[in-house]
Amino acid sequence: MNPLPHEVTAELEGCRAELDHMSVELDQAYEELTILHRLSATLRVERPVEEVLHDACAGLVAGAGLAFAAVRLAGGAGLMPTLAVAEPEAAADGAGSARLRALVDAAAAELLATGYVAVPGSILEPVDALARPRLAELTPAAIVVPLRIGDEAVGVLLAAVPAGAELLSSVEAKLAESVAGPLSIFLENRRLFERARELATAVLVSLVRAIDAKDPATRGHSERVSALARAVGEELKLPPAEVDRLRLAGLVHDLGKLGVPESILLKKGKLTDEEFAAIRRHPQAGVDILRGIEPLADLLPAVLHHHERYDGRGYPAGIGGEAIPLHARILGVVDAFDAMHSRRSYHEGAAVAACLGEIERNAGSQFDPRIVAAFVATQQRSAVGQRRLAA
Repeated sequence: MNPLPHEVTAELEGCRAELDHMSVELDQAYEELTILHRLSATLRVERPVEEVLHDACAGLVAGAGLAFAAVRLAGGAGLMPTLAVAEPEAAADGAGSARLRALVDAAAAELLATGYVAVPGSILEPVDALARPRLAELTPAAIVVPLRIGDEAVGVLLAAVPAGAELLSSVEAKLAESVAGPLSIFLENRRLFERARELATAVLVSLVRAIDAKDPATRGHSERVSALARAVGEELKLPPAEVDRLRLAGLVHDLGKLGVPESILLKKGKLTDEEFAAIRRHPQAGVDILRGIEPLADLLPAVLHHHERYDGRGYPAGIGGEAIPLHARILGVVDAFDAMHSRRSYHEGAAVAACLGEIERNAGSQFDPRIVAAFVATQQRSAVGQRRLAA
């Protein structure tokens, strides 16, 4: 067989090289599309911001083989300060993770709102003022992309290759940019969502105050329940966004009493079976009011189930234990405390110590023992603080 002419061989080699290059580009495009497709499935505006950010970082780490990815929101623009970090499971040890978070937090704070920046070792020219040694400790190649709402930088996405790698490639840099775009849009939509929630809440709080105003003895009840619930959420170390949802649920938990006749709400004597049945309908009535308000949809379980009992003998569903939503279990404790402690048409208010004693006696039957312990701790701490102020 005659050998191919040199020109043909060279042309074939060129075609082979071009095909190899196209294959690499196709793989890279597929990788990018896969990451973005998975990301798009998580960008639901009603999801907690910290969960969305963590999922985005985890997808970037897994899809691009990064050492870590992190998002830092500085707060403001209607968004809470948030830090989300993802790294390979093999690297997620306690001490390393804590150090990594501290370094990312410090580095991101310096880089916020500075633009598209890289550190020494990157394919991009570093900004001298930002070439901090602490970033070099993280990895020899990292990139920071700002997250923006309009012209305002609200946070940063930081991505880094493994320590053994010399450079952050253009592919990895492009992936970071590709993820930052949808995240910025999500954050803008989330801010609008929160504003709509605030507006809806303001209207509903006015309605709740109208309910409380029917009986001077209950005035301020919803605000007190909201504040107590928030304190318990913080005691349990719930995420800030979850504590805020708990606060809102406390404000609107009795919204359904709008449909309860005033004669029943103000009655001093024992309620008849029919009257008590009307009272028992108020959780479902509250849900019926809130159901059409999308920004408050995540409050529905707490509103519906705040009169359930831990032993399953409550209403409206008669569920018990962990089947009762956490926020409803918290509201059940603080609502009962405020009802006992406040003067009502049917009883005089009891002292704090007596109320706490009653709450503790019913732990495990009416109330979740873990919630009771957290609530008692907040009240004891509050009492100590009040005594110090009085001293």
